[in-house]
Amino acid sequence: MNYHEWLAKGAPPGKGCSLETIQELPAEFPFFSITAFTNTVSQLRTRLGKTRYFSAPMTHASGAAFRQLIQGHLADENEHAKYTGFTQMYTADALLHNSLLRDTVLSAAAPGENIILQLCGNNPSNFLAAAKVLSSSSLAPQIIALDVNLGCPASCASSRGYGLYIAQNWPLVHQILSEVSSAQLFPVTCKIRPLGTIEETVDYMLLLALSGASGITIHMRHTTRQGKHAQSVKPAYLEFEEIVYAFRRRLDVFLDSIGKRKPTKREPNLYPVIILNGGVKSRQEADDLLSSYPADGIMIGVGLLKDPTCLLKNTPDTFEKCKTVFWIKETLKYLDICESLSQESVDQEDSLKVTPMAGYKEVVGHTMRFMQNVSAKRFNEPINKTKSIAELRSLLNKILCAQTSNCSS
Repeated sequence: MNYHEWLAKGAPPGKGCSLETIQELPAEFPFFSITAFTNTVSQLRTRLGKTRYFSAPMTHASGAAFRQLIQGHLADENEHAKYTGFTQMYTADALLHNSLLRDTVLSAAAPGENIILQLCGNNPSNFLAAAKVLSSSSLAPQIIALDVNLGCPASCASSRGYGLYIAQNWPLVHQILSEVSSAQLFPVTCKIRPLGTIEETVDYMLLLALSGASGITIHMRHTTRQGKHAQSVKPAYLEFEEIVYAFRRRLDVFLDSIGKRKPTKREPNLYPVIILNGGVKSRQEADDLLSSYPADGIMIGVGLLKDPTCLLKNTPDTFEKCKTVFWIKETLKYLDICESLSQESVDQEDSLKVTPMAGYKEVVGHTMRFMQNVSAKRFNEPINKTKSIAELRSLLNKILCAQTSNCSS
């Protein structure tokens, strides 16, 4: 199929219409430039600097306060330069048309914090317009890259036709990435899941690179695998290795073919940045993967949600009966950051107010997850009944007082 015929099949779906399934590459990419490709990859690698660890984009769970908590722990070991956080997923259309959400997005980073901001949607023009809004905002200098979500399997993504559900229409994916990357406002990255076979995934990654993606995060979870099989660890990592090496070979062949030169072996830093996501719970696991597999970085989601200290080389040592004290203090530290970032109190009645942290729903969520480290579900109900950070702090201080006396006895 020639390029223009292929591209015509990527029109955004109308309301209530499903996307056409087109999972093949065109015969050529007439507008691809080796120079532009090399420059964007180099720009992203320069902006990332020493970053090797990334916190995942998680809805109502990856606000600025939580990222600053992680960053603060790493700063204690002088390793904060190795960490960058993704924001949660924001809809490009809503950023343009919802002033409250736009204010939320434009205050998504703490002062001095560099972020990768994730967008989702299925309209190339709106993606570009959203990127222009961001590039003209005061947040622009803090944005390392814009990440296009191509892997979200949630029902909201299915009903609205974005995330994992536009992966079935490669011409549309190409239009979104090429629209934003060709404007040269920010480096463009994307987050995907592996497709049905390694060959399909490699073709898809080639499409992403040739469309302007200078970085790809691969979440090594197949949506077709159910239950414990979806969480498989070692087999998924071995598959990741095979995918990345096959992708690099395919990219080499393509670049050499349009460059009309003999095949060459490129340095790893000339390829798009590859981030491995899935199942990592500790610094040791992350470092083992970085040394064993062809990944430029490791993304951690659930591991950090449960324990924001998990990226430390030397994890805090707590006695079993003093664990509750440790996690209450960790939560209070998080609340301190929330209040330092927010110029206004955050309460349940204004749950979307983000200045620049998340709403109270996220605050309660993190508190409960921290307390689950000591199986303290008995605290869930009183925590849920609080309506402000001040109330939550008061409750935690009462629990801390009781637990401290038990710990010292």
